[in-house]
Amino acid sequence: MNLSFQSKPTLTVLKAATNQELLTQIKSANPDHLLHIRLDQITDFTPDCLTQIKPVSADRMLMVSFRSPKAGGHKIISKDDWRIVMEQIISIGFHYVEIEMPSVMDIDLSKKSEGTKIIVCYADSAQTPGYRNLRKLQKRMRGFNPDIQSFDTRIKNNDDLQNLVRLLVSKKKSDNLWVNFKELPINEVTLGNLFSQKLF
Repeated sequence: MNLSFQSKPTLTVLKAATNQELLTQIKSANPDHLLHIRLDQITDFTPDCLTQIKPVSADRMLMVSFRSPKAGGHKIISKDDWRIVMEQIISIGFHYVEIEMPSVMDIDLSKKSEGTKIIVCYADSAQTPGYRNLRKLQKRMRGFNPDIQSFDTRIKNNDDLQNLVRLLVSKKKSDNLWVNFKELPINEVTLGNLFSQKLF
C-alpha cells in the first residue's frame, strides 16, 4: 500500500500486556489500519511469540517495535538478548520495523527480510531538539540507510513546530521522513498537501 499522505492508513497502537491479548487485538483490529505493536510492553514475551503473531497478522499491516532496555523497553531482557530478538523480528517479514536511536547501531540490518522497511526513530517525550540538533540527528539516521526516518518528540511551542516543519521542507529528495504531529490541533490535510509528507 502506498503510504503517501493522501492514502495513508490510520495508525492504531495496540497496547497489550500479554501475548494472548495481543493476538486477540490483532484479529479484531480494522484490516485497513496500520497496527503499531510494542512488543516490549508484553510481560510474557518470548521469541516464540513472533511465530504466533505472523500467521495471525497475515492480512494486517504491522509496524513492530521492541525497545531496548536502555530506551525504556523491556527491563528483564539483556542487551544481547534484545539484539537477537530484533534480528529475528527484522527477518520474519513484517511490513515495518521501528528501531530507535541509538540502539539501531547494535543490530545487523543486513538480516532484514526483503519486504521489510526499517524505520529509524528518534523519540523524546520531554522535548523537541533545536533545528541544528534535528539536522545532526537526521544525518546520523542517514548513516544507517533506513527506509524511513521518524521523529516522535514533544512539541511544546511554536518554535518546536517550526523547527520540525523546517526539517520537512529541507529534507533531501531521497529521504522518506515521518514526523509525529498527532498531539497538535493542526489541519493535517493542509500540512500534508503543502509539504507532501507522511504525517501521523
